Amino acid sequence: KKGAGLAYATGFITSFIMAYTLARVIAFGNVALGGGILYGFFFSFGLIVMVLLMNTMFRRDSMKLFWINAFYQVIGFMIMGAILGGWR
Repeated sequence: KKGAGLAYATGFITSFIMAYTLARVIAFGNVALGGGILYGFFFSFGLIVMVLLMNTMFRRDSMKLFWINAFYQVIGFMIMGAILGGWR
C-alpha cells in the first residue's frame, strides 16, 4: 500500500528507541539473561500494555485485537530483555 515504507521505517526507528530505553533500564542493575526477560516483561506490561488497553477502551476497538497486540509487545520486549541481559 501507499505509505507503507514510512510505516516500516517508523516501526524500525521506534523499535530501536524502545530497545535502547530498555537497555538503559537494565543498565541500572546487575542483570543477566533471566533478569532481562523479567525486566522486559514488567516494562512492557506496566507501560506498553496499559497504554494499549487505554487506547482500546477509548477507541472501542476489539479486545481480540488488543490481546494480539499486547501479546506481540510483551513477547518482543521479553526477547529484547533476554538479548540485552544476556549480552552484558
